[in-house]
Amino acid sequence: FAAGGEGKARGPAGDGKGADGYDLFKAKYQMGINKRSQRLYGCSAQANCVSVSAQKNPSQFIAPWDYTVTTNDAGAAWKLLKGTIGDDPSLKIVDVDDAALYLRAEGTSKIPKGGVDDVEFLFVPEEKIVTIRSGSRDNQFVYPYQQPIPDGGYQKERMDGIRKKLGWVELNYAGNGMYSDNSSGPNTRGGETMTDAEYLQEYGDMPRASKFRLPW
Repeated sequence: FAAGGEGKARGPAGDGKGADGYDLFKAKYQMGINKRSQRLYGCSAQANCVSVSAQKNPSQFIAPWDYTVTTNDAGAAWKLLKGTIGDDPSLKIVDVDDAALYLRAEGTSKIPKGGVDDVEFLFVPEEKIVTIRSGSRDNQFVYPYQQPIPDGGYQKERMDGIRKKLGWVELNYAGNGMYSDNSSGPNTRGGETMTDAEYLQEYGDMPRASKFRLPW
């Protein structure tokens, strides 16, 4: 899965003129499973992208998903994910590895218009989570500005929409290298959020999300 590309960045005023006076150039991107870490790749600093591996940039970080709210069976969760992505008319599955529990789909970018987004999922069955990434391959500039045009959080919105269809929840990232309990996740009782101490007293164990540490 080391496939991917890196276009030559000519700068915001490069010679890759797009429609409507915009300048286009390839964002630095990598897709697939990182052979060194066996995780998904992060995001380049200027890309419209979110990833579980983008811990150094909070605006690009997205937490992994917990599928145990619907099933403890990784195989059943994997089948549900493939079916959900396959039924999504905005996405096209282009790479599936059933052994590695990895899936990549392509979608249409919001910015730049008509561009390609890579949407990736990698299960970590021993931790009962799904790691995720969604990013555009291209950046778009308006001369003379030096920052690319943002997509208004479109990548995060896409992933949140898929997660809600699946009925899964995020592991809430507390910002200190720890994942903690989440009021919308499994650390609840009767719709009320439980503290870790209350959860431990009632169930004899800590919430799953409180056990995990970065990185993914």
